[in-house]
Amino acid sequence: MRIGVSLPPAYVAGEPDELLTGALGDPATALAALRQAGVTAIELRAVGPHTDPALALAAARQVWHAGGILTIHGELPASTPAALYPALVALCREMAQQGRDAIVTMHSYKSLEEPTDALAARTIRAVRELLHDAGEQGLPLRVAVELNRAKGGNDPSVSYRRLLSMHARIGHPHVGFCWDFGHAFSNVRQGVMMLVPPDAFLRRVIHTHIHDLDADGATHAPLTEGRVPLASVLRALRSAGYGGILNLELGGRRQDRPAGVRTGLFASIACLVDVLTTLKHTPL
Repeated sequence: MRIGVSLPPAYVAGEPDELLTGALGDPATALAALRQAGVTAIELRAVGPHTDPALALAAARQVWHAGGILTIHGELPASTPAALYPALVALCREMAQQGRDAIVTMHSYKSLEEPTDALAARTIRAVRELLHDAGEQGLPLRVAVELNRAKGGNDPSVSYRRLLSMHARIGHPHVGFCWDFGHAFSNVRQGVMMLVPPDAFLRRVIHTHIHDLDADGATHAPLTEGRVPLASVLRALRSAGYGGILNLELGGRRQDRPAGVRTGLFASIACLVDVLTTLKHTPL
């Protein structure tokens, strides 16, 4: 398992970022420091239908130049039928030339008014259409449907059962799950689900998002909060044979300062390194 970190594509492409530039410096400096700390993958968060393809490619090439692996946080298009949008096509084409799969995390559709079953049906149709489009273009797209946090409204992806149902109905070998640990733990605290998924879900995890909850229950906090039982969920992943990326998805808040962002990020990386080192010496 490798450690990854989510970063905005504009920042990675070289555009100044009020918080991140102060916290990490320019992108080349940031990527070098992250690699030194044990990070070998970067997730561009997020690449959507309106993202400039040139900017997305500039960010990706910065990651590759630094020796990193690239993953993408995308989104399901609002158009029908769903088709790959320009920035995603550009990234997938370049990854195809490198012989790499493009793992793209996407949220299901959600709504305050549309029924959950209808949202599931729309999500299933859109993922099928995206994968069909990718296949027609010879692009190595792998869609990771994310486990979402239950936060009101209708959402077909806030439980393992519903995600497994959608997976079965999509019926495509290039779709799996993004197990978001922070979302899962938030849902556990709300009584929506259990923390450790059934084996059927674990076997289909192709990506992860990792973050903690703060004292108020807000997600995307540094792992130094110590609320998500990181060792337990990583043991479950290891037992299922997962060998992918453990991607830190930390969120900046308005009150954050650059020094705090840097401290939280590198302390979270250290937490992951420590747990992985312990697991390495623990028998299955």
